[in-house]
Amino acid sequence: MKEELFNLRHSQLWNVVERVYGVFKIYFRIFQSARDGLTMDTQVKLIYALLAVHNWINSHRGSP
Repeated sequence: MKEELFNLRHSQLWNVVERVYGVFKIYFRIFQSARDGLTMDTQVKLIYALLAVHNWINSHRGSP
């Protein structure tokens, strides 16, 4: 039972992550190109920064 619940939650979270990544690829072209020259730390910071920009865009959409 615990394993089934874990698998369900994990699957739901994975779907959300995939959708967000798809949106990021549309808005931010850097996700469509290779990032081989970036360190892991830089890649993590880039994701956090773009997530903040994405959230800001969504919160201000339709504002004058």
